[in-house]
Amino acid sequence: DAWKAWAFTIYTTLAYYVVLVLFGAPIATHLPHTALLASLLAILTVFIPAYALGPPVLPLPFLSQSTPSAAVVLNDTWVRVFAERKPHSAAERALLYPALGAVVGAWTGVIPIGLDWDRPWQAYPLTPAYGAALGYTIGALSALVVSGTVFLAAQDVDRTAEQVAVKNKNQKAKERKKRGKELKEA
Repeated sequence: DAWKAWAFTIYTTLAYYVVLVLFGAPIATHLPHTALLASLLAILTVFIPAYALGPPVLPLPFLSQSTPSAAVVLNDTWVRVFAERKPHSAAERALLYPALGAVVGAWTGVIPIGLDWDRPWQAYPLTPAYGAALGYTIGALSALVVSGTVFLAAQDVDRTAEQVAVKNKNQKAKERKKRGKELKEA
């Protein structure tokens, strides 16, 4: 599975390279810089989900070793988590939030390049790379906080439901005692 994840990461690196060039990365002068930034983004955003979930596959029997239905489920999971951004579990949040943070961090990391201060830290691939790493970290921490909050909220709902059930049970017992006393008196 690690080989498949690395192969998918390499394919994604090529896609990120094309996207970076289309969004304004220098095409003639900084080829290795753009390639390294694309590989950093691919590793941060795709490798771990591809290793954890398996890379998305075409549901064609001769291209895939898995059954077509398993490929459809896997692809639907990728679409739901990453395209629709609707994770259903803490594990899916732990895959989505850091990847999303890395992309947003790289995007916002481009801003200092245009300030034209001619500082060494403003060189082309540095600020998007730092932004991607910082965004990944913030995304991972956000996933931890959100998952913890959801867990604690579910615990509180369970506790509240138990308290309501006990209260209803006690209320019904009191009503039965009251009816029993009324029947004895009558």
